[in-house]
Amino acid sequence: MRKIYSLCIAGMLSAGLLNAQAPAGYYNTADSLQEEALRIALREIIKGHTVKSYNDLWRGYQSADMHPDGYIWDIYSHNPAGSQYYTYTYRNDQCGNYSKEGNCYNREHTWPQSMFGDATPMRTDIVLVLPTDGYVNGKRSNYPYGEVSSPSWTSRNGGKLGPNRYPGAPNGTAFEPIDEYKGDIARIMFYVVTRYYKLDSGWSNWEQGNKADLRDWAKDMFLEWHYADPVSDKERNRNNAIYDFQGNRNPYVDRPEFVDCVFNPVNCPWKDGGVDTGGGTGISNLLTGREVSIYPNPATDDIHILINSSRVAGPVTGEVLNPLGQVVLSFSIPLNEQKTTLPVNSLNTGVYIIKLYNRELLYTHTFVKQ
Repeated sequence: MRKIYSLCIAGMLSAGLLNAQAPAGYYNTADSLQEEALRIALREIIKGHTVKSYNDLWRGYQSADMHPDGYIWDIYSHNPAGSQYYTYTYRNDQCGNYSKEGNCYNREHTWPQSMFGDATPMRTDIVLVLPTDGYVNGKRSNYPYGEVSSPSWTSRNGGKLGPNRYPGAPNGTAFEPIDEYKGDIARIMFYVVTRYYKLDSGWSNWEQGNKADLRDWAKDMFLEWHYADPVSDKERNRNNAIYDFQGNRNPYVDRPEFVDCVFNPVNCPWKDGGVDTGGGTGISNLLTGREVSIYPNPATDDIHILINSSRVAGPVTGEVLNPLGQVVLSFSIPLNEQKTTLPVNSLNTGVYIIKLYNRELLYTHTFVKQ
């Protein structure tokens, strides 16, 4: 298994600061979290989208997947380096039957729909269902994405089908898209295993995933693709159109640094109490994550709060707020104790904010109640 640890993320952070047009506060309940807590918080933010019909996808492509030159932007056939081998006109060139490349475009489930039993909302989630050439889509079939050194078949734009040579991948056939769109695919895969994380009863295990989770080799490969092919204007524009169409977003397009904080936390920019560059709750805190421990996160019954700082004089009071900013619990930490156990079993499942004060705000942290 190929390990990915100390890759440079400065460019990713810059891209995160120049994010797509997420509504103000859209990710507030996720800021400053890491790993599973962040993954669950993001799931709760993006899961409430409008479920469209399968036919609605055709209409969604008109706004989400149109190239500036007026044709369907198909990542399986698009040539980023020059003239197009063929193009598709919206609506007129929908499949239909096909016998070769260039006949028509259809709806490609980047995470094969047979792996979730053809069920909704996955089947009609436009984030993961792309318009692609029907013939290439058929060639890709239900194979995982991978890296192919000796292709048995190559598409006009350079997509390859053949043995998967990525380290740690099982023996078998894989489909490798061109480099220009590997990051797009990676961030869609990270979306899938976040949006449907632990909501995957009826899903199948396959070469790339264990239900709605990635196998280690696939996670490592998609991290590499994510770093090598940063978020593009195409993805940002698509994300905005999807928000208008079905009411949710791909957080890994808006905030690329979330990829590290969930899937490769050693590179998370706010690990060990660092500041969340996305404008999160840590910016005005007087204490850092090294001085306050809040665990476990996610929590089911109790949360333990420990303050380990000589800078705190006097008793500490605290509040737990829901995403609407309403106080749902209040508590205090007596002078000289600097620790408490807070029962949270009465709270509904969801994302909450803990605020600690004495004379002024000391610390703000987000946690997930399971």
